Amino acid sequence: MQKPSLIASLVYMKATLYSHTKPLGTIEMKIVDESMGVVGGKLTPSKFYFSLQQIFRRSGGKYNEELQQLNLNLQLENGCYLHPLGGYSIYDIEDFPDEISVDVVGSNYFNIFETLDGDNPISFVKEPWYSIAIETKFALESELSNEISRFRVDKKFSNHYYAEYDFFALASYGPDDDVLFYAVKNNELRYAIIHLTWTGNPEKNPAYPRCTFYNTYEELKTLRMLPDAEEWE
Repeated sequence: MQKPSLIASLVYMKATLYSHTKPLGTIEMKIVDESMGVVGGKLTPSKFYFSLQQIFRRSGGKYNEELQQLNLNLQLENGCYLHPLGGYSIYDIEDFPDEISVDVVGSNYFNIFETLDGDNPISFVKEPWYSIAIETKFALESELSNEISRFRVDKKFSNHYYAEYDFFALASYGPDDDVLFYAVKNNELRYAIIHLTWTGNPEKNPAYPRCTFYNTYEELKTLRMLPDAEEWE
């Protein structure tokens, strides 16, 4: 029996769109184009959105430099942040003020979930892993940036994975300082668990902070999350 299309069984999951740590509004996410990895929906804007509205209107749906400077993040109601390899496409047309739409282009959504389900949001982590607030996300990324800064600027480390990838915090591990990050290089997205040292200073030893890569979410879940959950219970 053929598996039904995700689009045919379409349901919704709410999400919050942020610029830095400020919420721009909420979206009832839906699958827009499964083949292109696009999810999105209509934005219900917050008051803060309107302070940036002209930037979105000027973009005309393109993920231009102005939008990139806004440090946009989208967090699903189950705590998962989506990473758009193709950026965000935001349409805010003056003649249709109640029809602001946000699409996440090249989303990794389809690598993590089988369906969007607003009535029963699918958890993407199991205890003792926990989703993180937007403020925590930026704090973790800032700490990692400090710790690996030497490897990103010193030419002798140009082939080091900390120089090659950009890292985006996704979840934290309760028992210690392990943090789950998206690891992104060009159009490649992997997962990395990094054990932060919390020195707040650049590390000198390229073996630190310790990092383990996982090529897929399924691999991450099988090799790390499920064993952690069994041990926790």
